[in-house]
Amino acid sequence: MLAAGRRSFSRSSSPPRPLSPPNQDTLLHAYGLLEVALSHYFPGTVEPDDASVRATAKAESESTLDELLAPLVMLLCKLATGDNGARERLRERLLPANLDRTVVLESRADTLGRLLRLLTSVYHSRLNVTSGELLFALCNHDGPSVSSSHPLAPGVH
Repeated sequence: MLAAGRRSFSRSSSPPRPLSPPNQDTLLHAYGLLEVALSHYFPGTVEPDDASVRATAKAESESTLDELLAPLVMLLCKLATGDNGARERLRERLLPANLDRTVVLESRADTLGRLLRLLTSVYHSRLNVTSGELLFALCNHDGPSVSSSHPLAPGVH
């Protein structure tokens, strides 16, 4: 699933294909994997510290969710921090301009809601920290204030 570009080592007269920008492919694959993993382990609006979450993880792997998912969240964080274009594309996926602000963001059953709920997690301390780092990176390391037009600031923008 993660195989980026398989190359044939056979001799061929055709010129090699140009590779697509690495951050774009990596960003989209990593985000897709995170979206699927979060929706699998945290279905709907289940709280991250719910016993069912740990039971599912334990039944499927010997690793904790911190060990499984925190590196993926950190990869997205590093991509967003190191590349303005990646940060903008990722922010548009997680925090679109037309985000419905009538619903409390933490109660959303999407990736944004799950990441926000992870911020209060006790059992998943690495995911707690890396989720916060990712959201902070997406906001260009500018914390929200009540009067700002910041993407995570309360109110309708």
